[in-house]
Formats: sequence, structure tokens, C-alpha cells
Amino acid sequence: MRLTHVARKVLQQAGHPLNTREILEIANKQGLVPTDLADAEAKMARLLARYVRLKITDIELLRTDVWGLRCYESPDVIGWPEGAKTTVKVNRFERDNRNRIACLNRHGCVCCVCGVDFGSEYGELGEGFIEVHHLTPLSQVKEGYQVNPVVDMVPVCPNCHNMMHRRNPPISPEQLRRIRKSAASQARQAAKPEQMSML
Repeated sequence: MRLTHVARKVLQQAGHPLNTREILEIANKQGLVPTDLADAEAKMARLLARYVRLKITDIELLRTDVWGLRCYESPDVIGWPEGAKTTVKVNRFERDNRNRIACLNRHGCVCCVCGVDFGSEYGELGEGFIEVHHLTPLSQVKEGYQVNPVVDMVPVCPNCHNMMHRRNPPISPEQLRRIRKSAASQARQAAKPEQMSML
């Protein structure tokens, strides 16, 4: 099996539109030097994943220390290409801004999880800046669902909002408050021995 066959196999497995010549050119430019064909396949798959930001599902391949795995640690690396235009088709669930306004009129613009108030933090620039979180995800409600903005929505800062959505279904505000409290407690416990050694 030649390198072109390896490249074709890797591209087909990844379902990527690059052609064989392009991946071989990228491999050549990046100095990919395989020791054998199996090594070439692993290195080319890693290169493809790192270079064009694909997700590789083969966990063993991810665990293998192949070309590019530690490239971000090198001071010589300038960066990776970004800005390519892609077309994405997604389902978007309609929101009514009046619900957001009613939620914020009732609850204010302070994060219900961490208590951040962007107006206090950033002055005029931050006044009124906050996100709202639907306690029942819109993807789970039927079309035409009547939202009660006082009960179904809460104000959250972007950080807390993103942390809530790191799980599916999303973490509730109460759960996230407990997670924050636990993490803060662990950080304090870890800091105590260090503080004692300074005395």
C-alpha cells in the first residue's frame, strides 16, 4: 500500500472532502515522515484531524502519540488556519424578545447563579447585559408553547449559561450553585496547606 492509498483510506474514514493530493501536500509541508505504512496512516489521520479540525472517533488513535499531538507546546508554532466559510443547516427555535424583557423586569440583570452584575463590573458599557436561560429547553416544548417568563426563565451570565449547557439536559441554576460552592470549598482546602507553610 502506497501513501496515496493511505491518504485515500484516511479521507474516506473521516468523510472529508479534501482530495488525496491535497492531504499529501499538507503532510509534505508539515514534514510528516512515516516510519512505515501503519505509522503513515496514524500520522495522516492525526494531521487531518488537527489541520482541518475533524473529530476522530477511534479512541486508540487519539491516545497514540503521533505527529502533531504536542505541536501547540512548541514555540515555533504560529497557529492553525481559521476562517474557512462553511454552510450549516440547523433547527432554530424561535424566541420572543418580550419574554426576555418580562423576565428581566421581574428578576433584574444579575446572574441568578454567581451574582455578577455587569453594570457594577463595567459601568455604562455593562448596563442591562445579561443572558436569559429557559429552565425547560425550547427543544423539549411543543410549537406554540406559552412561556411564563417569570417562572420559566432566569437571568444568567454567559459563563454560567455555558456551564449549564455543558450537560444534556442542562444543569439547573440550583445544581450549578452547588457545583460552584463545592469547587470554591475544594480550592480553599487546597490553599490552606500552602498558606500554613508560608507562616
